[in-house]
Amino acid sequence: MDVVIFKASSVAVGSNCSERPIRLRAVKSGTKVTARFRRCGVRGPVRFAATLQPGCDTLNGSIRFRRGSPKRLDAHRHWCGDGSIDADQSEVCDGSDLGDKTCQSFPGFIGGELGCTDKCAFDTSQCTPIPVPHCGDGILDPGEQCDGTLQGVTCELLQYAGGTIGCTADCRFDLTHCVVSTPAACGNGRRDPGEACDGDDLGGAVCPHGGTLRCQPSCLALDTSACFTCGDGRRDPGEACDGTDLGGATCQSLGDAGGPLACDALCRFDRTGCFRCGNGRVDPGEECDDGNTVSGDGCSALCVREHTYGGGGGEPNDSCTLNLGVQAPDSASGAILCAPDSAPCRRDQVTGDCTFTVFYCFNASPIVIGTPPCAPTNIAHVELSGDLVPATVDAILAAFTTTLTHLGGASVTRDGDALDVTPPANAPRICGGFSLPVASGQTSTVVVTASDSLASQTVDTDQLTFARAP
Repeated sequence: MDVVIFKASSVAVGSNCSERPIRLRAVKSGTKVTARFRRCGVRGPVRFAATLQPGCDTLNGSIRFRRGSPKRLDAHRHWCGDGSIDADQSEVCDGSDLGDKTCQSFPGFIGGELGCTDKCAFDTSQCTPIPVPHCGDGILDPGEQCDGTLQGVTCELLQYAGGTIGCTADCRFDLTHCVVSTPAACGNGRRDPGEACDGDDLGGAVCPHGGTLRCQPSCLALDTSACFTCGDGRRDPGEACDGTDLGGATCQSLGDAGGPLACDALCRFDRTGCFRCGNGRVDPGEECDDGNTVSGDGCSALCVREHTYGGGGGEPNDSCTLNLGVQAPDSASGAILCAPDSAPCRRDQVTGDCTFTVFYCFNASPIVIGTPPCAPTNIAHVELSGDLVPATVDAILAAFTTTLTHLGGASVTRDGDALDVTPPANAPRICGGFSLPVASGQTSTVVVTASDSLASQTVDTDQLTFARAP
């Protein structure tokens, strides 16, 4: 517990002991502060007793749990970070309190979002700089005739008979291919010397992607305005899509379960974001996805876990809040054994090692009959323990975070080897997966505890041990 939030009539300690009323009593050494917390995380009740020293800058005391020794608590007033600008402490901002300053208050910025650092100094990293005009930026600035695009200017508008105008590297009109007069023979339907085309005689030229190619009235250039162009935002014949024009197609209409359909640079459907069993990503509605649609390897052809374990917690609600599935040979217990040449768990290229694929589901079961019966509620807190190396802990917690954020619609904060979920994720069957490497001759034990936010807290602790067969 590293932060004490002290107000006129309440106190909160750390992220687990939420705000409670306090009692104040003047004593010789300062002001006595006491409070009782019904619960602090998974522990409670808790008694808080401390003395606020004269000057209100130091708080000394202890936190006593029902079981175990009391914990010493020493807190010092923290000026920066209290959300209020303290000018006498050389603060120019504090949290969201920026005074009356914006990005435009600083030279060189035109907009954006001004921030405040943890040192209570202005942060302009998200401010938008004032653009500096220059040739080649695609913007027609004062003094430029063109910049990439010609803004609709043609040779004819400049009083030439025809031709094709261009833009030079120094943003001036390139009139090299504009002609002063129309060839005398233009209009006879035959491409004569000096003509790019004449009537229907286009010299064999066609639109690269289809459409109608014509000849300009001057006979000096081709008219490509009716040619089909991938990237123009219009779905032309031969194109499945173009930009956001998908022609009414969706992931579902293409046979997938859902998700966002996109269009690639070649005007073909991009189904990367579509929900599809076998894409190697656990999408909404799936319990697992190992990159194939083959049953018998731990994840079925319909992306349903084939080997599900309660994890040996033995709670009445076991498998209700959390259960696990392992892509490995079937096992009746929480001990998973795999040979390095076994396809289900040979997910690495290291000789003698095994990498297991582990799938998990929070709010797992629609209802599990026990004593008492259990129906999933929400996921408010997840803890990870076992004999895992730090890199594996980081990878597993990152997988949990991604799943609870993207599929559970929650915000996740990591605290050591635990995750706090706000608001608690209440969507059913929030599923994902992670990889667990086990070196030759080693075992790895994974212990996951998931709990909800209810007063009569539901806690599900699951444990699996993984080993490489000799």
